Amino acid sequence: MSFAERLVISVEFADALLLRLADFKQALSQPRTQ
Repeated sequence: MSFAERLVISVEFADALLLRLADFKQALSQPRTQ
């Protein structure tokens, strides 16, 4: 696996992680009644 491929994968992984973190923060600040 080349360096560029690893970079792309790590960037996509970090992006997905940040999206989940943002959703988590939003859920904490605005609790939903389920």
